[in-house]
Amino acid sequence: ASGFHPIDTHDPKLITGSMFRQSTDNPIQPVTSGECSALFSTGTVLDDFLGNQKESCYIQAAISARDVNICYSISNPNARDTCLSEVAIALMSIEPCTLVSSTGAQDACFAVLAGIMKNPSICENVVGTSAREHCLANANAN
Repeated sequence: ASGFHPIDTHDPKLITGSMFRQSTDNPIQPVTSGECSALFSTGTVLDDFLGNQKESCYIQAAISARDVNICYSISNPNARDTCLSEVAIALMSIEPCTLVSSTGAQDACFAVLAGIMKNPSICENVVGTSAREHCLANANAN
């Protein structure tokens, strides 16, 4: 009903990504990118002050739709990388991680996904040596 799916079959209350996990006990309703535009694009100086809420709305919409294209509605590169990472987790796919612009954030995306999927081969995509070790530790954890 909420547009999210379990990321852990042992604990089905944990769904989607690390920043936007939702509870199946109290799920939020899905949001669309059109709703975000309508709510947070006033065409005034107020838009600058609504930045974080607007970015969060687009991230939530991208997770709901499982669509990386919505992430490109976000102008802040860090928030866009977060969006792509969260969609990667929602899709259980490395493809959105490859679109993350920051090397550190991309490595973190791969590491989180490797840990969730318990798949050490995902760590081959990690650039940093210590980040790769962290990724492998996540993927091989019980």
